[in-house]
Amino acid sequence: MSATEFRMEHDFLGDREVPADAYYGVQTIRGKENFHITGMPISREPYFVKAFGYVKKAAAMANRDLGVLDAKIADAIIKRIDAQGVVFLETSRPGDLQRPQETRKPLRSVEVIR
Repeated sequence: MSATEFRMEHDFLGDREVPADAYYGVQTIRGKENFHITGMPISREPYFVKAFGYVKKAAAMANRDLGVLDAKIADAIIKRIDAQGVVFLETSRPGDLQRPQETRKPLRSVEVIR
C-alpha cells in the first residue's frame, strides 16, 4: 500500500482522511494536530501503555459479564490484547504522551483495540 492511499473516517467534527494502513483513526489525527504538549511520544512509556491495555481488558470483561457489552465484541477485545498486546499497537501510532490532556488516551485506545 502506498503512502498516498487513505481511508475516510468521520467524527463529530466531520470527515477526515487517515492513512489506509494506519492502526489509528481520526481521533489520533486530531490529537496529533491539536494537543502537542510534551513532545514525548507514547512509545517512551511502554509500561503505562501496557497497564492501560489491562484496564481496557478488565473493562471489556466486566461489561461483558454485566451484559452491557456484546460478548462477541468483548471477546474480540480480550483476544486482541492477549495475542498481540496493546504495546505494539499503541507505540506504532503517532502522538504526544499528553499528560496534561488525558482525555485523548481513552479515545485513541478504543481506536486501536477495536
